[in-house]
Amino acid sequence: MAQNGRTSTPRNPGAGGSGGSGKAGKAGKAGRRRVPRRVLWRRRAIALVVLAGLVVGIGWGAVLLFGVVKDSIGSPAAAQPSATPTAPSTAQPVACAPDSLTWSLTHDAGTAGAAVDFAITVTNGSELSCLVDGGAQTLVLAIVSGTDPIWSNAHCGSADPFPLLLGPGDSTERTVTWDGARSAAGCVPVESPVLPGTYQLTTSYAGIDVPAGAAVFTLN
Repeated sequence: MAQNGRTSTPRNPGAGGSGGSGKAGKAGKAGRRRVPRRVLWRRRAIALVVLAGLVVGIGWGAVLLFGVVKDSIGSPAAAQPSATPTAPSTAQPVACAPDSLTWSLTHDAGTAGAAVDFAITVTNGSELSCLVDGGAQTLVLAIVSGTDPIWSNAHCGSADPFPLLLGPGDSTERTVTWDGARSAAGCVPVESPVLPGTYQLTTSYAGIDVPAGAAVFTLN
């Protein structure tokens, strides 16, 4: 029913709603604006620089770690200078000087006509290795009774040398056996027997008397 002769016209809600939707659409489009290309390239360059720095840092760290491990394994102690090898000496040993030798003697004499062993020890008193000749023509033992010659190892001994190499301070023992019978130069047989009594032994080396090789002994 009309009042006061005026008709009311209802408001159109759709018009107001459509107006609000238009403003919101414009705002959404504004929020989704594309980032400029130069900004993207700058961001990518920065990311690449950071990544390259990380890779280089990791690589250097690995190199340093490998060097430390290698040094600790391969070089546990300070490297020592290697000794320069020396060529072996080709010099041949020479005969010992008689005055550089020292001697000692023991024997087991006891019964006339029985064998007697004379053990002679010689020591090299020099600072060099040298040769001692233990042959019967160089190391000579002789037994006498008063002025009567009884025996010598040179009478029937070999003329060949018997070289013995002695280092500095080294000693060697040479045993010379007397068979208990008489002998003569040239190994000529002697029929006279050896009787009980007192006998004297002398020793010489290379024609030089060896006082330590002298002994007086008794045969029963």
